Amino acid sequence: MAAAVLTDEQTSTKPTVADLPKPRWRSAMRMSGFGYLWFFGAIAAFNPYIAMYYRSLGFSGLQVGILTAMPAVGLAMSGPFWGSIMDAMGIHRLVLRLALILTALFAIAVANVSGFTTVFVFVTALAFSFVPLRALLDSYAMSVANRTQSSFGTIRSWGSVGYFVAVLGLGELMGKDVSNLFLYAYAGFLILTFVSMWGLPDLAPRQPSNIIGGLKDVSTNKPLVLLYVVAFLLMIAYATIYLALGIHMKDTLGGSANQVGIAFAVGAAFELPAFVYGNRLIRKFGETKLITFVIAMYALRFLILAAVPTAAWVIPVQTLHMVTFALFLVISVPMAHKLDGGQHPATTQALLTTTSFGFGNIVGSVGGGALLDVVGTANLFLIASGLLVVTLVIFLIGARMLKLDHVLRIANRRMRGLD
Repeated sequence: MAAAVLTDEQTSTKPTVADLPKPRWRSAMRMSGFGYLWFFGAIAAFNPYIAMYYRSLGFSGLQVGILTAMPAVGLAMSGPFWGSIMDAMGIHRLVLRLALILTALFAIAVANVSGFTTVFVFVTALAFSFVPLRALLDSYAMSVANRTQSSFGTIRSWGSVGYFVAVLGLGELMGKDVSNLFLYAYAGFLILTFVSMWGLPDLAPRQPSNIIGGLKDVSTNKPLVLLYVVAFLLMIAYATIYLALGIHMKDTLGGSANQVGIAFAVGAAFELPAFVYGNRLIRKFGETKLITFVIAMYALRFLILAAVPTAAWVIPVQTLHMVTFALFLVISVPMAHKLDGGQHPATTQALLTTTSFGFGNIVGSVGGGALLDVVGTANLFLIASGLLVVTLVIFLIGARMLKLDHVLRIANRRMRGLD
């Protein structure tokens, strides 16, 4: 049996987010915001360019897919257990600090090797050290937002600003070709995240708990499982953007690394309206209608990407990032917290991150990489669009069977009773 039973002495000493006096909640919100700013600057430095960088090292489509999938493999193999362990032992802050530093060091190592085997080893190490980071940032943001009467989207919008500036600046610096400069930038942004979030307390009190028990509670919550399934399927499709969009623009459509940077920067800029106004949309239309809309817009986005004639046309298409990736994120993170009732914050977010950025990313990256050399980038986007139509059908049937709107109304009333 895997259990963590803590003594009275262990459970009574360390301050947490819940213990902060009210003036400190605002300070914690600023720390979370700046953490998102630098963290998504790191994401912007890595994700848009990494597949092109692997290609520049002479790797095949399958090799590119395998390497691109490694962060997701690490997440899928250990993400839920990290979340459950952190909730049981109250070591959120310690794990956050260690993971940020280790990931930065492994990124520098990746920048200095070139053979597939060596790159694979260091990318794998980077992948496993990165695992807890996204779920931890989201968990902190949700806890702080609940106690400051703010919204998750408001705090998360700092990440969009960081992403926009970083991806645009790096694209400009690298010009037409991709160099290992982006890996050093990635490491630097992670160190800045470490500094920005240093003053945060631990996320939740350490309480006697069974580590596996939290996983069981969350994984038997049927509405939550439906959300995880949808997140998984959406990320299979979305993974093809990080895998193939840069290659599609540069190799298929004759664009440059700078244009790739601009395209991803436009997507990041158009995240902001979703994060700022997403909470209002949720209150007006409800999560079920909005998720239906998001999936339909995802399918349309991939259809258009498959059809555009030049790299320049991709840039305006990226505005649809606002009503696809960004809107789903601003719906799904609070929705998961709500459906769980805030009982297992890190576990709930870790499972959401694992099913989407973990398992979904693995299937999308490896499957997409295997198809890349066979069908080409445009047909890969068409396949993704077809998958999204299937996703829409699954969600509509599941929401009806589980009476999702009714469940969410009850969850809303329950959450309003929390401080």
